[in-house]
Amino acid sequence: MIIHRCIVDEGDYSCVMSSVVWKKLGSPELVPSPTTLQLHARAFESQGILPNPPIEIASKTIIVNVEGIHAPLGYNMLLQINYMYSMKMDGLV
Repeated sequence: MIIHRCIVDEGDYSCVMSSVVWKKLGSPELVPSPTTLQLHARAFESQGILPNPPIEIASKTIIVNVEGIHAPLGYNMLLQINYMYSMKMDGLV
């Protein structure tokens, strides 16, 4: 599935997908997560973690855990420091 409106941000510590994207993916089973995520000074509970989905950008595929969140996001997916680290380790960046 092609997901538009993705952000790459090296300053964040969780890869996050909106609940809308999670539903469009067919609502795959999420692993429970104790994480509380901060967005605009508000706390949101994680819906769970989608473990190791393959994420492809510019024909490069990386595997990272993604947190599902039901919150008013201005994007569909946020890729953070673990994503960038994986790209660098694989010599992709």
